[in-house]
Amino acid sequence: MDAKSRAEVEHLRSVTTAIKACPRVAEWKDIGIGTIYDGPPSNVVWDVKPSDSIRAPYFGYVEFFLPREFSATKEECEKSRSCRDMIETTKPFRYRFEFDLGPDGLELTKLLVKLASDKEWTDARPDSSCWQSAVHLEKKKPG
Repeated sequence: MDAKSRAEVEHLRSVTTAIKACPRVAEWKDIGIGTIYDGPPSNVVWDVKPSDSIRAPYFGYVEFFLPREFSATKEECEKSRSCRDMIETTKPFRYRFEFDLGPDGLELTKLLVKLASDKEWTDARPDSSCWQSAVHLEKKKPG
């Protein structure tokens, strides 16, 4: 692996470190109906492997588990049948971010997500979450 590629591997390591540092966050402010908390990311793993592509000689990924929790008081849930529905939809996610490492640097190629019950990965909807924002970290300048 050449020096430029090693620098891109370090960039991917920085992205991984930023994902690990993401806090637990509420999806919305609780106004008496409860809220869903996402994170923090756990079991964050990454790797870089040789690729068959001429355009990008290496392929990298970051994969992690995102716990989710619905929080509401017993009184809130007794007032609304939606509590049961919210608890059902609050399943944890697995995320996988895939990258090409090539002459143009580290390039995000896929944002993928799946529930534990899913067999296949699907495209994740881009959002402003800490874990998705981490993939757009600027590479540290040498020196």
